Amino acid sequence: MKYDTVLKVFNIVTDIKGTIESELIKGFKSIGMNTCWAVAAATLVMTLAL
Repeated sequence: MKYDTVLKVFNIVTDIKGTIESELIKGFKSIGMNTCWAVAAATLVMTLAL
């Protein structure tokens, strides 16, 4: 594999993770969590999922 291909795949995965994490944060905030806990919970979920 070329380095460029690996980098492109990594960027796609990172973008998807960031999008999912952002949506989780919005969801957690919508149920009443403050921003700090929402970010922590979303990070934990994504870490366990990946």
